[in-house]
Amino acid sequence: SIVFISGGHKKLQRRDWQHGVGGLLEPGLAYILMTAGLAQTSATNSTLILALEALIVGLLAWAFLREKLNRAFWLCGGIALVGACLLSLSGASGGGEASLGGDGLMLLGTICASLYIVVSRRSVGKMSPAILAALQHSCGLVVVLLLTLVSGEFRLPTVPPLEIWIMAALSGMIQYAVAFLLYLGALRHIPAGKSALFLLLIPVFGVASAMLFLGETLTMWQAIGGMLIIGALLPIQWSEAKEEAKETEAVPHLLEQHRQPG
Repeated sequence: SIVFISGGHKKLQRRDWQHGVGGLLEPGLAYILMTAGLAQTSATNSTLILALEALIVGLLAWAFLREKLNRAFWLCGGIALVGACLLSLSGASGGGEASLGGDGLMLLGTICASLYIVVSRRSVGKMSPAILAALQHSCGLVVVLLLTLVSGEFRLPTVPPLEIWIMAALSGMIQYAVAFLLYLGALRHIPAGKSALFLLLIPVFGVASAMLFLGETLTMWQAIGGMLIIGALLPIQWSEAKEEAKETEAVPHLLEQHRQPG
């Protein structure tokens, strides 16, 4: 809405709308498949499959974006993955029975979400994150509406109380608008593979929020999992900073060599 009100859509050309195709993957298909999968499988299996997203993105970025991912990336990514599983599974209880069909839907949803990151990495360099997010969410909305109509499950809901409208609006702004906008902004400056590793911080913030706002207690395994995630991501950040520093130092020497006569 902000993009359209500010007139940002007027700068769009017809070919720019193709960049909204990422929204078909996420939030479109990814959220639909994951929601259906969650209803058919256990919380434990869902958590494990969702944690694979970072590594799937790494593989896709290597295959389609030609990103160079060294051994340190895979090692630290694996450690962070273990930490995410410990952090999430230590608080899981019950959650239904596992099923192959439910696990398959969760995996397909996770793959769609991973493909979204790779597709968006290419698109975000061609337009502002705000406009790209607006295009993607518009396409995602079309997918959801079409599938709802085709399934025959479309029903006009009863008018909810004002509090529900407020909570829905806040949830949409924080979880979708702000979150996607910030993530797309980050994708302009860091590789897709590296950006996906930071998704493993989601359970860290989830547990921290539960402690802060719901008064939940941090378990030993959750603390270990959180430390593994943070401890694994820090070396990646440090190595990236060192590489950037080396490149910065090399620029003056290259310029000096270029200025020297034959």
